Amino acid sequence: MVEKKHLNTLKKNLMSLALTFHMKIFPIKKFIEFIYEKVKTISRPNCIIFEILESDFIEDFSVVEEFAKTIRALGCKIAIDDFGSGYSNMENILILRPEIIKIDGSLIKNIDTSSESKPLLKKTLLTWQKS
Repeated sequence: MVEKKHLNTLKKNLMSLALTFHMKIFPIKKFIEFIYEKVKTISRPNCIIFEILESDFIEDFSVVEEFAKTIRALGCKIAIDDFGSGYSNMENILILRPEIIKIDGSLIKNIDTSSESKPLLKKTLLTWQKS
């Protein structure tokens, strides 16, 4: 849970704060509204990065899309965490257009020796570059 002390520290200092969210929280409207209200009180919302765990499954991705759109309008950034670890969907990544993509360790662990990892990652990165 977002603690007041973290938000107060962010208000006073020039630092960033990354918050990791499971996709399961997005349907909880009261929590999302709470986040929006707290972000509005911060003078440097561009220092906040909301990391969304890509490994989670969500039936209605539009709530995640709406969150990303709203939180960006408030000045924050979006990151995708654990890309490639579970329910990977390139279309969802392209829709969200995260500023940061954190690739799951299982995809890069043996990138220097694996004949599969390097080409797969290269294709993925080229796809993002073209979009």
